[in-house]
Amino acid sequence: MNKALFMYHLTGQNLSISDLAKQLPISRQSLHDRLTGKVDFKVSEIKALKVILNLTPKEVDQIFFDDEVSYKDTIPA
Repeated sequence: MNKALFMYHLTGQNLSISDLAKQLPISRQSLHDRLTGKVDFKVSEIKALKVILNLTPKEVDQIFFDDEVSYKDTIPA
């Protein structure tokens, strides 16, 4: 997850973490866990964030799906 880009869009909408958590609706701690990578965002949450933060499909990809994965990471151990 690209947290810096996420926060850029969040502040661009004049929203705080608390405001966003209320709109999702999830607890502030649950949102924090997602932002720190402890828990993955659900598809339904990503869809909601696209609307709330007014994200383009490309921005959604850049924020949530642009992690680079090497071929070696895809081979079972």
